[in-house]
Amino acid sequence: MYAIKDALGKTKPGMIKVRDGTGTSIYLEVFEVPVEGVGRFLQQIPPPLGLGTVDLEDGESVKGFICEGYVASKDSGFEVEEITKLQSWLEYLKLKT
Repeated sequence: MYAIKDALGKTKPGMIKVRDGTGTSIYLEVFEVPVEGVGRFLQQIPPPLGLGTVDLEDGESVKGFICEGYVASKDSGFEVEEITKLQSWLEYLKLKT
């Protein structure tokens, strides 16, 4: 999980799925979004963020925010902070206030 600063200076969360056993559980909030609002919502998501499939501990999969994998590289062009150890975006926000 990463804290990613966008071009406007706003920091947003981004998760990258790993399958090599190095990942950890992250606390997520699951919201219901009306289908007719998804297109408008997608247009507001800046790169490198996107929507994708997020696997939950109970085996369910939901659509959620993900991040393109190149963000994890040192030359991604984005200011990023790796925050996986916090296991929650809310914990990161608490540290920053």
